[in-house]
Amino acid sequence: MSEVLMGVRVMKMYAWEESFARVVQSLRSQEMIHVRKAAVMRGFNYAMFFASPSIITCAIFVTYHLTGNQLTSKKVFTVLSLLSVLALTLTLFVPFAVQ
Repeated sequence: MSEVLMGVRVMKMYAWEESFARVVQSLRSQEMIHVRKAAVMRGFNYAMFFASPSIITCAIFVTYHLTGNQLTSKKVFTVLSLLSVLALTLTLFVPFAVQ
């Protein structure tokens, strides 16, 4: 604690407050840029978490149909049940591993 007070005393004695404040402000601005980028990435991860099951399901069914196969209710419900089992792994763990 005494080192902190001694540092404050030296800053006051040499009138370094303004230059020190500018340095701190510059560093804080750079830090906030990184914090904003991290927040955007986290938001993207959460958006993917909620949107991925629907996107994956639609992509599977559209691809299956466009390859000339017949979609039946048996196939649809089987795929939906398998995807619900895999949903946690596909949508939660992968984005957090990337993060």
